[in-house]
Amino acid sequence: MGWNLSEAAIITDSCTSLLEPHINKLNIHIIYYYIHLGKEDWRDLVSIQPSEFFVCPPTVQDLPTTACPGPENYVQMYTQALEIE
Repeated sequence: MGWNLSEAAIITDSCTSLLEPHINKLNIHIIYYYIHLGKEDWRDLVSIQPSEFFVCPPTVQDLPTTACPGPENYVQMYTQALEIE
């Protein structure tokens, strides 16, 4: 009795900075961080890409902040991973 890696799913957050080919090949599921800048809110790698994030307007007064995904995001991802398997 051994592990079959094709039956495993890896769940991580978007701070891992993995490349898309590795994510697909290794069955990795990403939970995306929240990014806040002023009154704007984004999901890391979903509604804003790194290239967009680093080009802030010069009028921005505050630095951006991030927030960890909430427990419901993790529950949803674990549930989704179990359904796929």
